[in-house]
Amino acid sequence: MWCAMPLLNSGRLRHQVQANEAARDAALAQYRKSILQALAEVESALLRIAENQARETSLQNALAHSRRQLQGQTSQWRHGETARFGVLEAQRRLREQEDGLVQAQTQSWLGVLALYKALGGGWE
Repeated sequence: MWCAMPLLNSGRLRHQVQANEAARDAALAQYRKSILQALAEVESALLRIAENQARETSLQNALAHSRRQLQGQTSQWRHGETARFGVLEAQRRLREQEDGLVQAQTQSWLGVLALYKALGGGWE
């Protein structure tokens, strides 16, 4: 049995092989780019979580301090040692810090969701 492939097709076949190799190389480059982007998203999400946890810890400490200040101001007011304004100001600071803590906790959860998404999590 002899080969029925004409000799004139060899150039066309060589170019087709080169085109297929170029398409493979482009697909591999796109795959590598996707991997690097995913790693960057994971790193960003982990950094965001760590920053928010540090912020939460700081706010929790400040909140505990504000609660002690409010107790002190309330005690002084009840004993007639200070004006009601001090108590109201301590309450305002306490509420602001509670609000800041809730915002930090929300940001932490958003960071966890971003990490989940970056790791390939999806929604059903």
